[in-house]
Amino acid sequence: MQVTDFVDPSIIYQLRNKKDKTHILWPNVLVNATTNRYYKHVPESAFSIFSNIKGRSIINIRGQKKRICEDTFMMVKPFENFEYEINENVQCVNVHFEWEFFNRACNTLLTDDENLLEGKVNSEEANLIINQLHYKDANLKHILSAYDREEDSDFFLNLISALFQRNQTYRKKLLKVASKKQSTKNELFKRMMLAKDILFSNYDNPSFNINQLSEAVAMSHFHFLRVFKDIYGVTPGKMLKHVRIERAKFLLENTEMPINEIASEVGFEESNSLYPLVKQQLQITPNQYRQISNFQ
Repeated sequence: MQVTDFVDPSIIYQLRNKKDKTHILWPNVLVNATTNRYYKHVPESAFSIFSNIKGRSIINIRGQKKRICEDTFMMVKPFENFEYEINENVQCVNVHFEWEFFNRACNTLLTDDENLLEGKVNSEEANLIINQLHYKDANLKHILSAYDREEDSDFFLNLISALFQRNQTYRKKLLKVASKKQSTKNELFKRMMLAKDILFSNYDNPSFNINQLSEAVAMSHFHFLRVFKDIYGVTPGKMLKHVRIERAKFLLENTEMPINEIASEVGFEESNSLYPLVKQQLQITPNQYRQISNFQ
């Protein structure tokens, strides 16, 4: 596996998933880089995972702007055309997969042991939830942080397996949509994923409100609330609070930023709005949480 800093954008223009006479094949590569400004236009993506250890980056894809922070990551499917930009201090860990390698790994994961022993490999395309933001749980953070300690094959297999497990969780959520038609289920699920992306990308905007989500996905407000809760198990309002608190916890643990600035950073107009939410969830104040985190 190659581990590299950001490459010159001119090289990105030459990368393709399938071999030809004029372009370079996407390799298996992990980008671990720190910068405060970067821009690239990707004419043909690999299967890619974008994540940040610190700061926020932006992907503009299919007319939508996705903002990736420390607590989220984004999967981008192969053959996509998009823009990637950084406008603040960011440390990223982005992974790009060679096309044939990724297909072989996915086909192996989709095939049971009996058929593998007989040399029969499932050739169906992996139906991953792609071009969407996802919450980065502790397991995925651990896997991404182990790139320099694991063998290449172990790292990639662990990462792809984790993505498949995450995908199965989302597919189970799709079954919760109360509709007889599969096409309707798929459409509602797609709209809820879009709503979640908008929420993840705008949680730090004090003027952002839940009504904007139902408008963005072209649904009546109460229909949107019902379907969102059916799929995610919580209302969009509660998810927004959760995202803001998790971001606040990260800043309390990893920075010396004053509490009032953290409140503003996570989307609260009033600095005292953060106190009751943290106290309600953690049974301690933000300052007490910071002291305990620093002690540990």
